[in-house]
Amino acid sequence: MVWLKGFWRWHNVSLLMLQSGFATIYTGQQAAYGDMYKIFQSAEATAKQKKVGMWKQKSSSYVSPMEFKKAARDKEAAS
Repeated sequence: MVWLKGFWRWHNVSLLMLQSGFATIYTGQQAAYGDMYKIFQSAEATAKQKKVGMWKQKSSSYVSPMEFKKAARDKEAAS
């Protein structure tokens, strides 16, 4: 998780990116969220509902980080 010190308080960059639709929750191995997982889920769901950021695109063109990594590994193994 990344934290950024603002003028008055600290901001969770991961949460801000989820709320803006510029990130998705990675659920692969070694993913750590501390006590923020439910908050992250809510932020991602709201961004999807509002169709902000990457959620504006058609759902058929979305590739999760886990799917992308698997495809890259498969492609590398095939060559």
